[in-house]
Amino acid sequence: MKKFLKQYFSIINYSIMGIVFGYAFFYLFINMYHYQDIRRVYNTTVKDEMLVKKVDSRLKLIENNINSFDVNKYHGQLDASRLNLVSANLKTCIKYYNNSTYNDLKKKKSISIIDVYNLREAYENEVLNGCIVKNLYWVSAIEKTDFTSLKSNAVLLSYYFKDILATTNYLKKDLLNNTSYSFSTEIFSKEIKNASKEGFYEVMNAYNSSLNIVEYISNWLKDEAEAGVLND
Repeated sequence: MKKFLKQYFSIINYSIMGIVFGYAFFYLFINMYHYQDIRRVYNTTVKDEMLVKKVDSRLKLIENNINSFDVNKYHGQLDASRLNLVSANLKTCIKYYNNSTYNDLKKKKSISIIDVYNLREAYENEVLNGCIVKNLYWVSAIEKTDFTSLKSNAVLLSYYFKDILATTNYLKKDLLNNTSYSFSTEIFSKEIKNASKEGFYEVMNAYNSSLNIVEYISNWLKDEAEAGVLND
């Protein structure tokens, strides 16, 4: 009887181990297909995308506006040192927009859903937190400054801020946290590919929209710089 029970429990143990290994192999197998699916791409030359060209063109314009200000040549009504600080803020913003994730993506000829996830992270960490929050958030309290020409457009600037901050909840959860383990199908693969394309456009639209306030301030700085030199 003792021998029988021992053999019986051995069979049960081996059966349980078999079931465990079976499930482990099954989920490994499904995850392999899931991984292959999220690697499906939207084929495009990224640097030639219209939104990318538009963002790069605006960044170049902003950079030219910044370079028009020379603290040593400015003799206008505003405090030159404070304008110099605004210039430094904008220069820092340009660096955040030209982050490595964005620049590396522009070299590619296809966009995966992982690329979209990384671009979205770069938008939040570099553009939103690095530029807007750390370097330009003083504009949200523009009424407290003596920048009269900016204060007259406080409503517009406030709108720009609200628009930027409303774009932070993007594809992070939906893109890579898909927990529906199912076998790869043509329809599911097409959905992944479409998500890569649509997600790319969504994040690039956020990049472009966020430049509204950066470009506006750079135009204001350029106008002040030119006025200050004319008054020399």
